[in-house]
Amino acid sequence: MAIARKIGAGALMVFASIGLLICIAAIIGAWAARGPLIATSDNVLEAVDGALALASQATQSIDDSLTDLNQRVTALRDNVRQPGSDGGVADGRVRDAVEQEIGPRLERARSGGAKLRQAVAGVNKALETANRIPGVSVPTLSDELGTVDAKLDDAEARLQDVRTAIADRDNSRLGARLDNLSEQLGTLHTTLANAQARIEGARTNLAGIQATIPTLVTTVCVVVALLSLLFGAGQVLLIRQGWRWLKQPAAPAPAPSSAT
Repeated sequence: MAIARKIGAGALMVFASIGLLICIAAIIGAWAARGPLIATSDNVLEAVDGALALASQATQSIDDSLTDLNQRVTALRDNVRQPGSDGGVADGRVRDAVEQEIGPRLERARSGGAKLRQAVAGVNKALETANRIPGVSVPTLSDELGTVDAKLDDAEARLQDVRTAIADRDNSRLGARLDNLSEQLGTLHTTLANAQARIEGARTNLAGIQATIPTLVTTVCVVVALLSLLFGAGQVLLIRQGWRWLKQPAAPAPAPSSAT
C-alpha cells in the first residue's frame, strides 16, 4: 500500500506541476499577446476606415457632379418651355449643351459609378473581415449603392431620348424628355445621399468600436489571467497534497500474534 500511495502521489505531483506550468504560460501569454492583438485590430479597423473614406469621397464626388448637372438640365428645360421662345434657337442651345457639356459630364459620372461599384465590393469584403474580430459588428454597405452605375446607364438612355427629341424638333417632347432625365438624376441624388449617410454612419460606428478594442482586449486578458491563477492555485494545493502523501511514513506492520 505504501508503494502504491507513493506512486500515486508522484503522479499527482507531476500532473499538477504540468497544470501549474500551463497556468503560468497562459498568464504570460495573455499579457504578451495583449499589445499585438490591439495593434492588429487597430490596423484592420484603420484599413476598413480608409476604404470607407475612399468610398465616401467617390460617392460625394459623383453626387456633387450629378447635382450640378441636374441644375443645368432643369435650366435647359425651363428655357425650352419659356413662352415665346424660338424653338429652333432653343433646340440649338440644348443640342450644344447636350453634346458639349451634359453628355461628357454624364459619361465621366458613369465611369465613376463603375469604380464606385468596385469600391463598394472591396469595402464589404473588408467589413466582413473586420466583423470576425470579437466585439466588432459593422453592417456591410447596401447593395443599392452598387447599382449606381446601372442607374447612370438609365440616365444615359434618357439623354439619348433628349437627342432624339432635338432631332425631331419637337419642343413639347423635348421638355418632357428633359423632365425624365432630371427625374432620373434626382433619383440618383437620393440614392447617393442615403449611401453617403450610411457610409458616414459606418465610419462613426467603426470609430466607436476602435476606441473600445483596448478595453475589450484588456478585459479578456484579465479574465484569462484570473482563471489561470485560480486553476494554478488548485494545482499548488494538489502538489502540496501529493508531497504530504509522498512523505507520509509507512504504517508499522502489525505485530505477529503469539501462539497460546
